[in-house]
Amino acid sequence: MTLSSLQGQVRRLRRQMALPYAHLIFQQMCIDFCLEWARAQSEKRPTPDPQSFGFRVVDAGFPLPTFTAVFRYLKKCQDSGEGPLPEDLLRALFPSFEYRPDVP
Repeated sequence: MTLSSLQGQVRRLRRQMALPYAHLIFQQMCIDFCLEWARAQSEKRPTPDPQSFGFRVVDAGFPLPTFTAVFRYLKKCQDSGEGPLPEDLLRALFPSFEYRPDVP
């Protein structure tokens, strides 16, 4: 096996694993953000700004085109006084996402 064929296989594996890797990272980010939101509500403090989640997404290196849906969902939660749910937040980020709460 040549070095170039190994490099090609590594690139192919990176492409295949990019979406599952992003799901894992975002699953934890969504859980953390929702916990932060719930903590703020329970302590009668202002909830996090919906745009702050978008900045976290971009800072993680994943500028996603679905952020408008995320912002609308978080704004709706803010207006209704209900906290966001991690699975709904993930679904807004990745419309085809399958929520798996058993994944750490």
